[in-house]
Amino acid sequence: MVKSVASVLPLLFLLLSLPRSSEAHGITYIQKVCNRAVKFDNLINYDFCVNTLQAVPESHKTEIGGLLEITARLTLQNVTDTTNLIRRLSGLTCDDLLKGQLLACETQYNLAAIPLRAFSDECVSKTYLGADKLASIIDHTLECENVLLKSNSAGVQASGLLSDENNNAKQLVSILKALARFVTKNKQH
Repeated sequence: MVKSVASVLPLLFLLLSLPRSSEAHGITYIQKVCNRAVKFDNLINYDFCVNTLQAVPESHKTEIGGLLEITARLTLQNVTDTTNLIRRLSGLTCDDLLKGQLLACETQYNLAAIPLRAFSDECVSKTYLGADKLASIIDHTLECENVLLKSNSAGVQASGLLSDENNNAKQLVSILKALARFVTKNKQH
């Protein structure tokens, strides 16, 4: 009996000294996931993906499903923040055409939030049934961009007004779509 316990102790010590799987990933795992995401969708900016996910401390201790949930929360926060920015900008302008354009953008972002909220809930419950609806979110940001391309009464386009927000939303949704594919593909096997 003493001999069998002694032979198990080195193995037990090795197992206890290894990092737990949820802590084993860290930054390297995020880099690998983002690299894979870029291969899935070459429109994803690798640095944006890595920097965005690394900025969330809990992402260093999670696996692909956790990264998907984090990205869903970040995307929803981006859409909410952009909607609030649009409202503030609308309150600051006196140009009726620009107000109308901003109202159209607000509508598009409100429409984008609907499938995003549903998908975020699915991430929490790990059901992932609506991943195919994520593409509509990008469509809404593109529609906002198109609306802002029209010239206002002074002949000035407002296209640059929300370009960073629209680009960030497109990047986040693209990453979200890639991660959703990885998670659902892993669930099938």
